[in-house]
Order: sequence, then structure tokens, then C-alpha cells
Amino acid sequence: MIRRDQFVLLAKSRAWQSISHEMIEVIVINGSESNWTDADGVWSEHCGVGPSGAVLVRPDGIVAYRFQDDKLASQRAAELRIRELVNRLLKL
Repeated sequence: MIRRDQFVLLAKSRAWQSISHEMIEVIVINGSESNWTDADGVWSEHCGVGPSGAVLVRPDGIVAYRFQDDKLASQRAAELRIRELVNRLLKL
């Protein structure tokens, strides 16, 4: 389930696990510590992202942003972009 007190970053690529933000829980689909699975292999297509992309979901369940791939995931730029998005969404 989506948490009501945090944003959730859903991704299939483990590269997104490096994202650190107090307002975001990172869930890797099909990950060893995740209850989320992509049994049909169509999660990325249904979410409108590439196979290594991610979806940032607001606490109310609305998609806030779609990352098409994980090129930014392992870079500081992704973390800064996510912080910027969260701050803008929270109007901080």
C-alpha cells in the first residue's frame, strides 16, 4: 500500500535505492525486501516509464513525476531533482 505520510518512489532498478530523502520511501519492485512484484512484466509499460525508470507517488496516491530511466538514479543530480520536486509539491 502507498503510505499516507511519505512520497513513494517505485522502481524496478536497484539503482534507485541510493536515493535518500526523509520524505521518500524507495520501493524496488521484485526486490528482495519488497512485497511488490511485477508478475506479468508490464509494470514499466503501465506506468509510462522505461524498464529502468521510476514513478514518484504523492502521499494521496497521485503520480507526481515519472523518471524514464535510471541514468540519474546513481547520481547526485537525481537526489537533488527529487528534493526539488518534493519541496515544490509541498510548497516549501
